[in-house]
Formats: sequence, C-alpha cells, structure tokens
Amino acid sequence: MKILFAGSGSGGHIFPALALAEEFSKENNIDVFILKTRNEDIDKQISEKGYKVVDFGLRDVSFAAFGKAFLSVFKLIYAFFVSFSIIARIKPDIVLGFGGYHCGPVVMLAHFLRIPTLIHEQNVVPGKANSILAKFVDKIAVSFPESLKFFPSRKTFFTGCPLRKEIIDVSLDEARKEFNIKDDKFTIFVVGGSQGSHSINSKFLESISQINNKEALRIIHVTGYQDYDFMLKEYARLKVDALVFAFLKKIGYAYKIADMAITRAGASTISELIALRIPALIIPYPFAGGHQLINAEVLSRAGAAIVMEDSKVTAANLKENISSLISDRNIIKRMKSSFDGLQVKNAGENLAREVLSLRKC
Repeated sequence: MKILFAGSGSGGHIFPALALAEEFSKENNIDVFILKTRNEDIDKQISEKGYKVVDFGLRDVSFAAFGKAFLSVFKLIYAFFVSFSIIARIKPDIVLGFGGYHCGPVVMLAHFLRIPTLIHEQNVVPGKANSILAKFVDKIAVSFPESLKFFPSRKTFFTGCPLRKEIIDVSLDEARKEFNIKDDKFTIFVVGGSQGSHSINSKFLESISQINNKEALRIIHVTGYQDYDFMLKEYARLKVDALVFAFLKKIGYAYKIADMAITRAGASTISELIALRIPALIIPYPFAGGHQLINAEVLSRAGAAIVMEDSKVTAANLKENISSLISDRNIIKRMKSSFDGLQVKNAGENLAREVLSLRKC
C-alpha cells in the first residue's frame, strides 16, 4: 500500500506527519511518500529516515492582498497539474494532508479522483486550508478536543497530535551524554520554533543579563541561523553556561534536560510540552491569525504555562517571570502536575488506525 503525505514546510505541520510515518514503518507493506517541504533541514530529516521525497512546486501562496492573491491563483492552477502528475506516477492508495496551502491541491485532487483522504489539524482552531478541505475529505483528525466543534461530527475524530519517537523516547542519561552535562543546574530551554525567533532571542538575552545568579543556570537555546553567531558571542561575553544551536535536530534531548521552556505556541510545540510535562513561559507568535494564542490558552487554563503577549514582553517582565520560577521550585512542581488532565495516550497509534480504516478492500 502507498500513502502520500502532504504538508507545508513548517515544523508544526510536517513533524506530526513524520511521527505518523514512523507508525507506518512498523508495517512492511506500506510505502510512505512525502511531498518536499523546501525546508532544507526538514527535507534532510525526511530523506535520512528513508522515506521517499516527492518534489512539488507550490510555495508562497497568499490571499492577503489582491496582487499576491492574483498570482497565487496561477500558482494553484499550476499546482493542480503538478499534483495530477504526482498522483498518476505514484498511484497512492491514501492521501493525507497536514495543513497549509502546500497540501491543498494534492488532497483536493485526490478527493476528485476518488482516492481516500484524511486531514490532520494540529491547532485548536483550524487553518484556512484545512477548513476548506474539511468539506471534501473522508476523515478529519484533530489534536485537541476543543477542535471537534469546528468540523462535521460524522467524520471527525480526536486522536491527539503524533510525536516523533526521537522526542518522547529519550532517557535523561542519554540526554546528559549528548550534551556532555554532569551537573544539575536549573535548565531553561529557549526555542522560537524550528526557524528560531529574533524577538524572543533579543528579549531573553537582555533579561538573562539582568539576573543576578546567572552562574546557577544553564541555557539551551535554538536561535535560528540568523542570530546564531551573535547569540553565541553574547552568551560568552555574559559568561552564561549556554548550549547554542542554529537548528537542533535532537530536540528531545533538550526537552529531557529542561526544567522549563520559553517557546512560541505552535501546535506541535504545545503537544510536545504536554507529552513531556514541561512547564513553560509561552510567547505566542502574533502574526499567525491568533492560532498560537488559542493554542497557548490550553496550557494556561490548566495552570501548566504562563502566557505573555509578544507586544507586551519586555526584558524586565520576562526577567520577573523567569526569576519567580527559578526561585520557587514549588511553582514548577505545581505546573508539572497541571499536565495530568491534558495527556493524550498513543496519538500516533490513534491516527494510524483512522488512516488505515480508509483502505479499500
């Protein structure tokens, strides 16, 4: 059986797809094909795992302004022709969509060709592409119970968000060995998404420079490529114990060591925090149509995270929140216990079961 995966180059879309592909790798009779994301780091991971990467020419689609929308119409028309070529060549038995306009033409065309289809929504509130595709696909899977109300009940299922085994199946000893860590310093994991965040990087750096007991802390920071050299030099200047990465492939090791995280609120990040019970200070990305704020509120309502609005974050109030968590470990313990009601068991298996139920006899 052949299954074609489609999703955007965002880690939030493609990482759940890779986690699901891991579930299918247990079955010898399933071939996994994944559309190329044009994110070099992610495409490299797909290839390294042995999945078949399929080139695809759609990117930079936007309907925010007339000029871009006009051009996007032609891109979409072209994408349908490319999608037809891909489907005709691969002949998939099932086509899966994981969000973003990147997956739209392939999933839509598969529906019209009577190929079974399923989409997976990672965010609490669905994106535009999945909202459109929901009218056509055979099944819809969601990561959060709060999302069920946005889709037709007869074909929508709560599965949770699949997470890669390299994130959840990591031991503390393995993580310590990976980073060559031999002490128990309070560790803060800072990551602004798979591409990093200049806003978080700069505000965190300023806030950490004002903390008096810096020597008692360890920072693991994924900066993105643009800020990597600068952040590396600044941490050295401040004499902060920091492990700095432009991109961190083995993110599960960082989670395992972290006492707390400072993150955006992408859907996969929220699901990772829940699965690994990491108390967090969350700064939602403000230009994601409000999706990230709503994602973050799932954790804040449970008491597992502190949410700060990006435009209101200053070095002073960021330092204040960090200091309060460092100084009172009971707060961290209470936040960890707050994850109890948010845990989702076997999300990958749940989603795989729904996908395989689409098989034609």
